[in-house]
Amino acid sequence: MTFGATDDQRVAVAVGIGCRREVSAAQVQAAIAHVLARADLSLANVHGLFTADFKAEQTALRQAASALDKPLTFLPLAELKAHAAAVHTHSEHVFARWGVPSVAETAALAGAQSSGSRPACLMGPRVVHEGVTCALAVRSRVLSKTARSGLSKVLPMFPYARCFWQE
Repeated sequence: MTFGATDDQRVAVAVGIGCRREVSAAQVQAAIAHVLARADLSLANVHGLFTADFKAEQTALRQAASALDKPLTFLPLAELKAHAAAVHTHSEHVFARWGVPSVAETAALAGAQSSGSRPACLMGPRVVHEGVTCALAVRSRVLSKTARSGLSKVLPMFPYARCFWQE
């Protein structure tokens, strides 16, 4: 499975997660299920879960990853900051505390790009569900003009098509 796969290959997504310290594993799992359902994806599409290293002591994240049987990666803050310019949303609270506009979005972007050289692309803005923030990202993919033409016809049904639309 590759990030940003098209056609007969399954799209593999990186799930970025942000949350408050007191959330439960069940809330994390529910938020992941919610964001995947909104994108018409399933857990089978998830390559990994990603968050900031300052959340490493939050056991709910580890428990949720274990229950979902998905790897959880804690990323250094510097790696999240490197992706700050590509986010869709901005939390003043998170920015004041950590210097990134969104933990979930920057973590998703960093996670998607971590396994390749192509830039990552958010599939949409972060989604907040039950106190947990999740974002989905894929690696961008350059498509032929024919493939881009086909995607333009379904763009309203395929909101993250722009992730594959590079010149």
